[in-house]
Amino acid sequence: MTPRPQAPRRSRDLRTGGAGARHRAAVRRRAGLVALLRPLRPTVRGTWALTGVVALAVVVGGLGAGGTYALYSQSVATPAGTVRSGQASLTVSASTLSLAGLVPGASATATTTVANTGDARLALTVAASGLTSAYEAVPGSSLDALTLRVTPVRSASACAAGLTGGATAPLRSWATPRATGVQLAPRTPGTTPTQVLCLEVALAPGAPVGVQGAVDAFDVVVTGTQVRA
Repeated sequence: MTPRPQAPRRSRDLRTGGAGARHRAAVRRRAGLVALLRPLRPTVRGTWALTGVVALAVVVGGLGAGGTYALYSQSVATPAGTVRSGQASLTVSASTLSLAGLVPGASATATTTVANTGDARLALTVAASGLTSAYEAVPGSSLDALTLRVTPVRSASACAAGLTGGATAPLRSWATPRATGVQLAPRTPGTTPTQVLCLEVALAPGAPVGVQGAVDAFDVVVTGTQVRA
């Protein structure tokens, strides 16, 4: 029997085609990986660098997980101060009106000085209280015949009959406070703001005969109300 001819064996080094190309590429990749890793093996410095990277990854992972961390803080106490509340205060000088012998159409004047002795700005109002009348034919009729005018002036010498401005109303209606349009600033060291008020009482020209000889008495009440800044 005649033996079959066998195909010649090809060496692994002589591989061709796709299989050979893949084999050679794999060898090159392994060689490149070994070349990259080789410098890190013998150095201690390289080991510390890798450890640092791993530690950083762990810390970041902890922050992402919602861990709680303490923050530095410090408290310093400041000396306590003293707070004192202010007060609203005013003074009014005495005033006397002489109405003896007042006839219809005539008037009498007097002044009073108001001083702000407190710590608040004050708006001034004026009212009449304690109104009484006597010795008249019709009780109380003279209170309707008398008129009160209150006018702010610069000084007592400026107070005179017939001044314009101010507030004017029948004496009886002054039981309700009326604004004067005056505001007094608060006192300051060495300064006390003041205001002179001119008070004029007049008997109406058409006053009835029944008010002759009547005697009327009343008090002038000055009120200061704080003005908000």
